[in-house]
Amino acid sequence: MKNKFSHIQIRGAKTHNLKNIDIDIALGKMTCLQGPSGSGKTSLAFHTLFQESKRRLINSFPSDIKFFWDIPQTANVDRIEPVLPVWALAQHNPVVGARPSLGDLMGLTERLQQVFYFLGQNHCPEHMVEFKQTKKWHKVLPKGLAPSSTLHIFISSADYNYHIKSGVLPVRSLEEEKITEFVYEHLWWEVARLKASSFEEQIEIKLKELELQHFHGVLKIVSKDGDLNLEVRSGEERICEVCAKAEPQEITHFNHLSPYNGIGACHECDGHGMILKYDRDKLVKEPKLSVEDGAVSVMNYKSFQPWRNDMFKAFKRHGMSLDKPFKELPQKKWKLLYEGDGAYPGFNDFFEYLESKRYKTHVRILIRSLKSEFLCPSCHGTRLSRSLDGFGIKSNRENFLWKDFIGKNINQFGEDLARLIEQAKKLMHYSKVEKILSDVSETIETARSLGIGNLSLADKVKQLTAGQYQRVLLTKLLSFRGSGSLFVFDEPTLGLDQNEVDKLLVSLKKLRDQGNTILVVEHSEQVISACDEVIEMGPGAGADGGEVIYQGKPRRPRSSLKKFETKKDFDGYLKVAGAPGPNDWCFDYEIPVRAITVVTGPSEGGKRQAVVELLEQWGVDDSSVSCSVESPLKFDKIISFGAEASRVTARSTVGTFLGLANYLRKHFSELPVSRAMNLKEGHFSYNSELGKCPTCEGRGTTQVDMSFLEDVLLTCDDCKGMKLRPYYAQIRDGHQSYHEALNKPVRDSFAHIPTTAKAKRILQAMDVLRLGHLSLDRSLQSLSGGERQRIKLLGQIQGRMGPSLLLFENVSFGLSVQDLEALYAHLQRLRQQGHTLILIDQHPNLREYSDYALEIQ
Repeated sequence: MKNKFSHIQIRGAKTHNLKNIDIDIALGKMTCLQGPSGSGKTSLAFHTLFQESKRRLINSFPSDIKFFWDIPQTANVDRIEPVLPVWALAQHNPVVGARPSLGDLMGLTERLQQVFYFLGQNHCPEHMVEFKQTKKWHKVLPKGLAPSSTLHIFISSADYNYHIKSGVLPVRSLEEEKITEFVYEHLWWEVARLKASSFEEQIEIKLKELELQHFHGVLKIVSKDGDLNLEVRSGEERICEVCAKAEPQEITHFNHLSPYNGIGACHECDGHGMILKYDRDKLVKEPKLSVEDGAVSVMNYKSFQPWRNDMFKAFKRHGMSLDKPFKELPQKKWKLLYEGDGAYPGFNDFFEYLESKRYKTHVRILIRSLKSEFLCPSCHGTRLSRSLDGFGIKSNRENFLWKDFIGKNINQFGEDLARLIEQAKKLMHYSKVEKILSDVSETIETARSLGIGNLSLADKVKQLTAGQYQRVLLTKLLSFRGSGSLFVFDEPTLGLDQNEVDKLLVSLKKLRDQGNTILVVEHSEQVISACDEVIEMGPGAGADGGEVIYQGKPRRPRSSLKKFETKKDFDGYLKVAGAPGPNDWCFDYEIPVRAITVVTGPSEGGKRQAVVELLEQWGVDDSSVSCSVESPLKFDKIISFGAEASRVTARSTVGTFLGLANYLRKHFSELPVSRAMNLKEGHFSYNSELGKCPTCEGRGTTQVDMSFLEDVLLTCDDCKGMKLRPYYAQIRDGHQSYHEALNKPVRDSFAHIPTTAKAKRILQAMDVLRLGHLSLDRSLQSLSGGERQRIKLLGQIQGRMGPSLLLFENVSFGLSVQDLEALYAHLQRLRQQGHTLILIDQHPNLREYSDYALEIQ
């Protein structure tokens, strides 16, 4: 039957700033949403189409499955049809769990478990000899035992009485490792006597005579002269034919190879790959300070302050200065800090005390704040049990070990996988895994084309940058083989150079040609021109946006760029010699100070490692970097800005994040009417017990539990959605009420409010960055990617500081050309204040604007 729909019909979309729009998105096509940041692209694509599609998809599941899902709220839209199964690419990395690895996220770990289970065997890790089923007695005796030695075989008295039906009592028994004449009360009773030279041949015969051939209890083997005393469990097992070492764990299911399984997981780190240990860097956060000035930061905690003076006295007794920087003191300082001396108990005693009190919540929080993750010494990050050290696939030419395979970076993995496929074709069960290997190979090729070949399959997902996380997830989505689904991507080109974008477009078109619908929120002209249709939102941002101003074929991009004055004469260079790059190679580079430098290059070029991570570490402790860094300036601060989303709560707003809400509360609390009522600033905060509405607790909505149906959110009847007690929210200053001031654009809210110089700087910066349309009460979670990026930038550099080094990653994320020009104008102001700016970004316009360009291949 022919599908009656040719488009996804969206009617009456009113989410955030969308103005009741109607729009049709072509099915089976690739459509691009473009427009200024804050114009409603994210509201339409994610908060309306994706959210409603996901909600209806989850609601189609049975209740027992649906129970474990976080079901989205109903989108503010009249109608969407048809509703397709939906997949989305997030703007940031939301993963906070310590266990998931990159291989898990890409879906490779489980598929490779099946490959290795069907094609592999467990081997002795020392000799790479397959464990073979054999009798327990094979090579059980030590090599140095004399062949003429007489061996006495004993079993427990309980086993003897149970298994020996004849009722004949033995001649010998064992008492405290001594062979004696039979005594009924002894625990061990003799069943056989054999010569060491014929032990392996005769033991089975003797046990069969006694009808003990199926006995699986413990046998004790003792020599007459006392040279041998062994306890051996009878029965068959798998052992190494070279060293007789028994197989530590028999693998009977592919899940036994999983780090999420009790058998496969490392027993030391419980399958996390990392262990938590007290971290010196958290105990001594400021090694540049002296001991007296607080270098040993843990002693500044209230719980430990009573021992500060005792620690000072201990340092003096050991001849160590309290005035010198901590890092210049001799190494014995650490032994003193940990073991203590005199009245100072030492860290070890402190830690023991804290562990004894960890049942208290605040103590657990303190302990975690003093610990860091370190590589597990047992599994070395593979998360696998030592019992799997020898598990692998053995071909005629080489061995492929399971623990090594899942710990490689993607480039190495791809090369090894190609050799494995070639050599595994002759193995017995290859046909069972041929399709899996083909899918894995295709996934790896996609990952390499997206520039993440330098990442390891064992890397923690929570440690990936926003760009890396997007590309890993994109790799998984582009491997989709089905049809009839909806894919919503937000800035999939984040961090990609032009060649990588070309490869991405090939994959997107392949996904479209399978019969899927693709909706892309993107500002890259390279992607826009490759789409079948373009929907442009605007005309402005916030209240000035939310409308569809164009829908149709891609239009020619604006040809002329805004001209910025660039700096040609530099005040010196920050020089780095021996910077670490990928694959253990090093290189040198230099960056002008008090200038704007753009760093470009392939995703795998190591830009982040060689620039951001290196210079951040150098700023903390210049002696800790392995290369030479020379600077003509002493930087006041080194600050890094990434595209990662800050961890915010549902109550985080623009006003609270930037600190502007404090000025508004202060203004209204000083009004005559407020003074007459003795109101304080807390009465104007819905996060305070003084001001928040007691019914909805400052949320503005109440949630109604509908049992087996979706919960329903209703506007609070008491505060009418204002979140505050109604009387406080409606206090006016002659121009506006407090509630109106919170919900107006910032530029209007502060038009008649006196502010400090700091607040004026923030407001001016918001105007320059085209953020004046935001309201103070706007939730950070509802901002678009570009708005969130610029708000984060303002939040981190709003205070006064001396000439600093500012490192930016993917600063163009979520920004249109107009937004990027506004951002660059702000960056130029920072340069004029004496700061040194380094932008790691692939946007072609930034290279045109910058003072200096550095390409890292």
